[in-house]
Formats: sequence, structure tokens, C-alpha cells
Amino acid sequence: MVLAHLRVTGGNSQGVVQTNDPKETLAIEKVKLEAMKLKLQYELTERDNAKIKFQFEEQRREEERHERALERQHELHLLQLKASPVAPQTSEPVNFDARSLQIVLGRLRDAHLTINLAKTTFGGAVVTYLGHEVGRGRVRPKSANVDAILAYPVPHTKKALMRFLGMAGFYRRYCPNFSAVVAPLTRLTSSKVTYMWTADCKASFNQLKTYLAHGPVLSLVRLPRESSAFTPFRRFRRYFFEQAFEAGRASPACI
Repeated sequence: MVLAHLRVTGGNSQGVVQTNDPKETLAIEKVKLEAMKLKLQYELTERDNAKIKFQFEEQRREEERHERALERQHELHLLQLKASPVAPQTSEPVNFDARSLQIVLGRLRDAHLTINLAKTTFGGAVVTYLGHEVGRGRVRPKSANVDAILAYPVPHTKKALMRFLGMAGFYRRYCPNFSAVVAPLTRLTSSKVTYMWTADCKASFNQLKTYLAHGPVLSLVRLPRESSAFTPFRRFRRYFFEQAFEAGRASPACI
């Protein structure tokens, strides 16, 4: 006698069937085998769907993280420029105001704060602040940082490439269409891409250095003068690169 345990799919009914017929036993075994195949196929399909969904979600989260990082970087750069102690917009020497300095030092003393004299400049027309040289109505990259970028060798690893992009990305406002210029290099940093230095990567690497080597300078915005604005960033439309016109010539301006 052969006992067959059957369970109705999609319900709670189950029972035991007794049979002595070998044909019926074989039929029952075939049904059980088909049921196991269907169950296995269903589990594999569900697993594949979950895997695909996870990949899409991971890609979406990665894109969102990248966009948020770019947004934070641009906001930080704008805040740095707005907070920079800029000298008056004149080519004449800056007049040293001892009375104003006395007031500032007095307020620092009242707040129990101290200053580092080794890192302090008094009466200077140009100061170095947050990686920039600010003064005389101009903002430019710090010379030492630019020299380090220009002397950076061709990266042979993703880590070295990411370090270079981090150094150059800090001065992205000085490079027109920065994202488009570094696109070949950015793609190379992906974990899904095999690191291979191509002609496009070399051209992008050299072009980025060329932009920084030609002494880019940003002027302070002068509202009474005619100006125009545009954005090279399609997703971040609130970041504009303004052009202030001087002597009939367009000059890039920081805002």
C-alpha cells in the first residue's frame, strides 16, 4: 500500500490518499514533481525580480547621492565666496584703518577670542582665504593649489583619479562646462567600468589643466553695469555663472 499526501494549492485543504495501483502512484509522483518545478520556477522569478528591483533602487540612490553631493559642493563654494573678506574694487593701494582694526580687536577680546598672528595679514590688498586669492575686486585660485594640479601625473588607478578630480573640482567654477569636460574621467571612476586610460581621458585631463593654467579670474559683480547670466548645469538651475561686462569685454563674475 502506498500513501500519498496531497495539498490543494491556494487553500488549506489537505488529506491522505491510499492506493495500491502502481500507475496511480506514478501519476501522483509526476504531479508532485510538476508542483515542485512550478514552485522552484516561481521562487526563481521572484528572486530575479527582487534583484532587478534592488539594482534599480541602488542606481537611483547613487544618482541622488551624486546630485546631493554636487548641490552641497556648489552651496559651499557660494558661501565661501560670499563670506570672503574682499578688498574695495580699486587698483589703488588699500588705506589701512587703524581705528577699525582697534574696534575688531576689541570685540575679539570681549568675546575671549584670540587670533593666530602667523596666519593673519594686516592692511593687505590681497588675502588668501579658503583656497582663493581675494582682493582688488578679483577672486582667483590659490597659486600653490593650481601648481599642484598642473604637476599632478597621469593617474594609473581609480583612487588617484578620484583624488585629481577632487582637487580640480574645488575650482570647477573657473572651468566652463566642467561636468562635460570631465565626463570621460567621471565615467572611469565607476566600479562597473574597467579602468582603461583612453584618448578621451587624456584629452579631458589635459583640457582641465589648460583651463586652470591660463590664470582664470572672477570679478565681483557690479550691479549698475550691464550683465548677462546663464547656467551650464541643467539640473541645478539656481547656480548661475554671471558675465559682467567691462570696457566692452565680457568678464566672468562670481555671485
